Amino acid sequence: MDDPDVLLTELHTAIRPWLDCPFVLMGYSMGGLIAHALACRLQSSGGPTPERLVVAACGSPDHPARIDPDRMDHAEFTAYVRSLGGTPDAVFEHAELLDMLLPMLRADFRLVRRLREAATAWPGWPRLRCPITALAAQDDEHATPQQVARWADFTQGLLHCTSIPGGHFSLWQQPQLLMDAALGAPGIRSGQAVTG
Repeated sequence: MDDPDVLLTELHTAIRPWLDCPFVLMGYSMGGLIAHALACRLQSSGGPTPERLVVAACGSPDHPARIDPDRMDHAEFTAYVRSLGGTPDAVFEHAELLDMLLPMLRADFRLVRRLREAATAWPGWPRLRCPITALAAQDDEHATPQQVARWADFTQGLLHCTSIPGGHFSLWQQPQLLMDAALGAPGIRSGQAVTG
């Protein structure tokens, strides 16, 4: 799926039955952009909104997309996906599996590009009323701590920012940090940049 409007409509419909209690939206990497767009959709619709948005390993929506998957040939796109480090090497050794996965990954990167374009092109894109907790990895080339800190421009509330050593997938390997962020742990909820 590479159409943000269709995805957001489906997500909004899917979560509607569970919006009768306090909730947090959380997204990792491109999931951060999706969670943000969904929070904006909820806020614009006048319905329940999240207590907080948590984004991890995700630069702010106004950061330009790194690639346009539609302008890359098979070899270029494969090399890019491999460079990200999130796909096991064994996948790249099986042409049939790779041929099945690459179209889905292209759609994911197309969705990222379209979400970022929407955030910068739509002047009515709302700033969220809820606070945002943004988690960054210090050596992440795909979502640098500086790009992650720009989430401050997308909330009327506080931005709580934490960075840890490591690369793009380092945060994924620290589930307790992600859980603390979602639950608003005191060390993350302080409203100040925390390094640890």
